[in-house]
Amino acid sequence: MESDSTQTNKSKWAWFAFGAIVIALAAMVVVVVWPPLSLKTPTDVIVVKAIDGAIKVKPADPGGMTVPHQDLLVIDLLKSGGADTGEVETLQPRASAPEPPPISAGKTDSAAADPAPDSATPAAPDAPDAADAGSENAAAIQKKTVKAPSVKPATKPATKPAIKQSDGPVFVIQLAAFRSDEKANEIASLLSEKHSSRLQGVRLQTMRLDTGSNGVFFRVVSAPMSRAEAENTCTKLRRAGQDCFLRKFVAPEG
Repeated sequence: MESDSTQTNKSKWAWFAFGAIVIALAAMVVVVVWPPLSLKTPTDVIVVKAIDGAIKVKPADPGGMTVPHQDLLVIDLLKSGGADTGEVETLQPRASAPEPPPISAGKTDSAAADPAPDSATPAAPDAPDAADAGSENAAAIQKKTVKAPSVKPATKPATKPAIKQSDGPVFVIQLAAFRSDEKANEIASLLSEKHSSRLQGVRLQTMRLDTGSNGVFFRVVSAPMSRAEAENTCTKLRRAGQDCFLRKFVAPEG
């Protein structure tokens, strides 16, 4: 009985000693490892602050070689040769001379009454219609908005225009129409100069037409030519923004 009691006491002391060793080791681990891992605010942090005053100061003696004429202005070079008037010279490019706007033939206004023929349709006969009135109104509006360069009116030809010999009928190209003979001659001269390369030397002229109740019109037309030549020339004018259409030429009576 005594031996069993002794063994039981020894076993209890052994377990007690083992537990004490484990607790001691755990305490050592906590003491050694925990401080470096703790979130303790460091007290040795260096705070960088801006210094008071200027950061850079120009030295009194910068040293180096002195380069002459560093502070000399261009105007100072001219003072020795003449007095300074204080005027500022402004250099500008040469003013451009834009090409005058095309003269509308009024085919928009007269589309319902007398549509202008193109290369795929027959030419309009030389008869009184509303196209001449529309041409004058459209050209008058454009002339008010854009000031055309002054051109001396072209003198009316004293003789009838020469008609080129052809197997078929001949045609003229109409560009505009006016009630004033003077204005028609002026526009004819202006358009002749403007489209000289497209007209290939053909000089525009005026043609008088008495429509009876609608009054007298002066058309700006080309010299009579064949249909192929007229269509080719009118196509070039349309590409340049100038309205035109073909009319079958009828020699004036008398």
